[in-house]
Amino acid sequence: MLAGIGNPITELIFVDEDVVDLDDGTIPTTLRLDSFNINNNNIQLKLCPEHLPSLSSLRICCAQEIKPNSLPPSLTHFAASVETVLEPGSLPPHLTCLRLYMTSEAQVLLPGLLPPKLIELDLGDRFCTVIPPGALPSSLTSLSLGHRFNHPLTQGVLPPSLRILELGMSFRQTLAPGDLPSSLSKLVTRHELMNIVIGSLPSSLMDLTTATVYALEHGALPASLKHVRFLSKPNLEVGSLPRSLESLTFVKLLYCWKPWIIPAGLKKLTLDSKFDHRILPHDLPNGLTDLDLGHAFDHPLEPFTLPDKITNKRLSEVPYQTD
Repeated sequence: MLAGIGNPITELIFVDEDVVDLDDGTIPTTLRLDSFNINNNNIQLKLCPEHLPSLSSLRICCAQEIKPNSLPPSLTHFAASVETVLEPGSLPPHLTCLRLYMTSEAQVLLPGLLPPKLIELDLGDRFCTVIPPGALPSSLTSLSLGHRFNHPLTQGVLPPSLRILELGMSFRQTLAPGDLPSSLSKLVTRHELMNIVIGSLPSSLMDLTTATVYALEHGALPASLKHVRFLSKPNLEVGSLPRSLESLTFVKLLYCWKPWIIPAGLKKLTLDSKFDHRILPHDLPNGLTDLDLGHAFDHPLEPFTLPDKITNKRLSEVPYQTD
């Protein structure tokens, strides 16, 4: 089928609606492919690894059956919709980036299933089974567990190298001290953290995105935090946010404006698009350099309301009050 194609082709994309079987004779052995994308539900992948000796990136947007030793061992990046449970040996040993969108909810991550050099892992929105200790490789630095995952992440489940962790809407587990590795620098959770216990967030954490936080004790957020983003209405009081904070974002509408909760050293403040509370002089930190009030803000600003150091601001053409 592709016998007439030669080098220097490095990327091949199938998007036609024709039914195509990609088998051992479809792609010439002389074709030096680096990247291969399949965006067609009618295409079935039945390749012998020897026919793509240089392939490093493979992306399959339609459900496929991945059998052991069916993928080229040269792969380092692989993204696929998988319709069957993966068996040991199904994934190439040199993968560093893996994104799986599973149509089966029965997939279990057993020790040895994932490649030992994996750095980034996205398990998609349908993954919902328990992760046993030792199942995630020690090389992993980024992990996304998707919307359906809701199992405890007890100490030893997450590898000590992990730096980025994303949890979905269904995750409602309590995180105890020691559950999150001391290497973690960024945490994203789409559901509310019902109770952040002091010590449950590691002292290495610098970036936190979360929904509503209830019962936030003073000192529950580590002093290392630089960036915090609340996806819905937080319950905050004086001292809830650490003094180290540089960037603060509120995505959902605030019930009331509490300027006293904002740390004095804050550099960037983003208020949600429906924010429409009056801001008075001295409400904002003196060191603020970046301010986004959103398009709904419609109150005049008195003189000296905006700090002198602001260099970046987004206002809805709000006039200054002169008297």
